[in-house]
Amino acid sequence: MPALNTDLKAGAAVLIGCPYCGKIVSKVPLEGILEVACLKCGKRREWHEGVFRVTAFTLTEKKARNPEKNLPGKYNLKGIKSNAKFEISFYTMDQIELNKGDIISLSYSKSPKSVLNLTWNGHYKNKPSVLVNNRTRKIHRI
Repeated sequence: MPALNTDLKAGAAVLIGCPYCGKIVSKVPLEGILEVACLKCGKRREWHEGVFRVTAFTLTEKKARNPEKNLPGKYNLKGIKSNAKFEISFYTMDQIELNKGDIISLSYSKSPKSVLNLTWNGHYKNKPSVLVNNRTRKIHRI
């Protein structure tokens, strides 16, 4: 069995999803963390201007408790990005099909100053809003 290739090639193109409209935006070369703008959401003239942060990694380990009736599932993912270890945990109602070696992209939306003051506070949310599995080409809301 060949060794798992756990490194995204320089300039490798990955699918990314918009956390605002929930659609796959494009396939872009991705290295490390990148700011991307969704053209569709940018035209709406909303406070976030369609801009979001994306990170991609190669999955090396997955621990999952699938969603049950009225309870979200918990996913603990470990991977490699830019030759560094990456780890993330989140809850979601979606059942996500993931396998070792899958290239995953996570999209993070902008964080507003407050619920009533919808202007950007200069930070992105800590929890991703969208996960895209490049093998299955499926997008999942988190």
